[in-house]
Amino acid sequence: MTRTEAPSDETFECIALCDLHDQGTPVGMLLNEAQGRVLVVCNDQLYFFDLAEVSRLGSLFSGEHVPRIPYYSNIQLGICGNKAASNPPAPAGLSLFALNCRNYPIKVHNFDGELKTSVFMRNDFHEIDEIYSVDLLHSDHTSIILGGGKNRIHVYDLHLGESLDCIKLSSRESITSNPKRQKGIISCLSLKTSGIGSFSVFLSGSFSKSIFLHDLNDYSCQIQLFDEKVKLGGVTELYWLDGSQDHQPIDYHVISGHRDCDSIYIWDVRKPNRILLELQRENLGSNQRFNMSLRYNEDGLKLTYGDSKGNLNIQKLKFNYQEGRLQDMKTGQKVQLESHSIPFVEWFPREGLILTLSGERFTDLGDQRCAFKVWRPGKDGH
Repeated sequence: MTRTEAPSDETFECIALCDLHDQGTPVGMLLNEAQGRVLVVCNDQLYFFDLAEVSRLGSLFSGEHVPRIPYYSNIQLGICGNKAASNPPAPAGLSLFALNCRNYPIKVHNFDGELKTSVFMRNDFHEIDEIYSVDLLHSDHTSIILGGGKNRIHVYDLHLGESLDCIKLSSRESITSNPKRQKGIISCLSLKTSGIGSFSVFLSGSFSKSIFLHDLNDYSCQIQLFDEKVKLGGVTELYWLDGSQDHQPIDYHVISGHRDCDSIYIWDVRKPNRILLELQRENLGSNQRFNMSLRYNEDGLKLTYGDSKGNLNIQKLKFNYQEGRLQDMKTGQKVQLESHSIPFVEWFPREGLILTLSGERFTDLGDQRCAFKVWRPGKDGH
């Protein structure tokens, strides 16, 4: 089933912006709601923005570069926030993020810029492995970093400060047990954090266009999500829909995003051979680095994301928690904010603000038009 977005009468006013065109291409953005701070990563620089200061100053503003965070002059592959701090207000000690860069260890920092630890994930030659994707979950009870490399997934325990295991997807044992195994560069990872299989079951996507379900308690358990009627691109995003109501979670639903694709897909892992729903996301490029903002309410989810044509897309999903399923989806809204790509969006409900990091990814243009902006809905906005 395909759902389309309708042009919206809703308006958004840009109340502040920071032009980052000298800092290369956008890499990622993380919102720390408890502190009201935003981390913005470009290919050549990293910034913190204080939203209270932004609201006070308005118009043009600049971010705070934290020199304590070494920023390598190499290819920045991404950032990942701590999933245990995804439901604010979270304790300050859980407000962590991991920054990964090609051929360097993964660095875990707090939002004051302090380095908490360096994570070394090594290949068979004891060299630092190339890690293309990271998922981080750190709490008093569980502390795991998953790292996706080429034909392997690293499992690292932050509490112990050591690697627990390395899932070698191309090993002879893996090939024998599952001829349809996942292979290639692991481009994204998503660990389940609620309900059945929490902190054990995780998803992995590859640039080789495959999505697999794994279990840290049983590596032989691998289930592929695949719809033969749909030609999937390389996987760039994976999200568990892990909302809950009265301690009843939505256990089985997943969102995936893909390269060179005009759609976002929702799956029910109980039916791994069929896409459940399809959402539109206009595409002019690779969708290599895009995110989605997931905000849960009493009976569902508000999904907010950008696209390569400068649109802000807003989609509301309704859950049936009693039956553990996605019940309904309203017609989405689409609002034109920019004339170019908006890969990163965060919704800050406490202040009623939308945050965007716009810009192109490695085009032949000298100016990638990278900018961080703060938007406020118009009088009729929600």
